[in-house]
Amino acid sequence: ISEWAKNVVANAVKLGIVRGYEDNTFKPKDNATRAEAAAMLYRILEKTGNI
Repeated sequence: ISEWAKNVVANAVKLGIVRGYEDNTFKPKDNATRAEAAAMLYRILEKTGNI
């Protein structure tokens, strides 16, 4: 994870929006799949009370 993004990613993990992979890694150079993007959007909507 790039230095500039570490705090943002850490906050997203802390909030439960981003979970990473089963081996406790992130793959910042990979593209997110549609399913991964949908899961993150769903978690954001849940956290903000919109679902």
